[in-house]
Amino acid sequence: MAAKHRVTGGAAHPFYRWVAGQRPTEIPTWNFHKYVVGRTGLVIGAFPARVRPTDPRITALIEAQLGSA
Repeated sequence: MAAKHRVTGGAAHPFYRWVAGQRPTEIPTWNFHKYVVGRTGLVIGAFPARVRPTDPRITALIEAQLGSA
């Protein structure tokens, strides 16, 4: 968990401004929005709050990154 930060607009936390630059159509609209950052440091997945952290789409992305060591 992180501290409370703004996630949109000019006052957004630098992390969210960076993510918005990579995924402008996948900005958070509610709490618990999830991003997966790959080995290269780029965002490889974005998932809204309604998607559970254990969703196979998320775990598959993570497992693929771990397998590409």
